[in-house]
Amino acid sequence: MLQVKVTESEAELAKLRTQLKTARGSAQTMYKQRAMQVLKRRNMYMSQLQTLQGTQFNVEQMKFATESVQDTMNTMVAMQAAAKIQKQQMKQIKIGEIDDMMDDIADLQLDAEEVNDIMSRDYSSNVVDEDALEAEFAELDNEGLLDELDSDLAIPSGLPAQQKQEESKVGLRS
Repeated sequence: MLQVKVTESEAELAKLRTQLKTARGSAQTMYKQRAMQVLKRRNMYMSQLQTLQGTQFNVEQMKFATESVQDTMNTMVAMQAAAKIQKQQMKQIKIGEIDDMMDDIADLQLDAEEVNDIMSRDYSSNVVDEDALEAEFAELDNEGLLDELDSDLAIPSGLPAQQKQEESKVGLRS
């Protein structure tokens, strides 16, 4: 409401200024006095408006402070309730039992690792004695049986000669 009156006063002042520029003599004095009255009224409205805005700002600040205190109180109540519940729950927890349980779990994990090690052992009878194999190879070579083995394992005649040589280098033929 006050802002409207300030705006109306400014519009009236603008109108009086234009009239002052064109007026002469006593009319100019009359417009000047009237402009001074409108100017005083506008300043009074502006002062009231500033006071009202300051008061409104203070009220909003108080409202904000009150809400902030209320939020703090609500937070404190919630934290107290949570602390009470946590205390009750901690009374039910037996640290010794938890420690024993964790030791049991560690023991079980060690047992599981031991079982895995046992299960992954190689018990196959494919243990090869290199010395015995070399002796058997030498015996076959001495008896001429190695040539018979070569003929049994003969390379097909369809392979190129170069490939036969490479295979003999690898050890398929001696």
